[in-house]
Amino acid sequence: MGVYVLYSPIPPDSMLYARLQIEKALSILVVSLFPYGCGIFRFFEIEPEEINEILEDVIETHQAIQFN
Repeated sequence: MGVYVLYSPIPPDSMLYARLQIEKALSILVVSLFPYGCGIFRFFEIEPEEINEILEDVIETHQAIQFN
């Protein structure tokens, strides 16, 4: 028999968690930026030139998505 453990790095009762559940654009942005800079919370510690390259790539990759 196993034990189910729920680990959530973002508390389910937080405003960020709620927004990630309903705002598709924010969710895509967070998922896209997560691999850089030790997660989204340290992303802007990266060099500005690299940040611009990453954001341009994210925009190019997801520009066809419709946000309603």
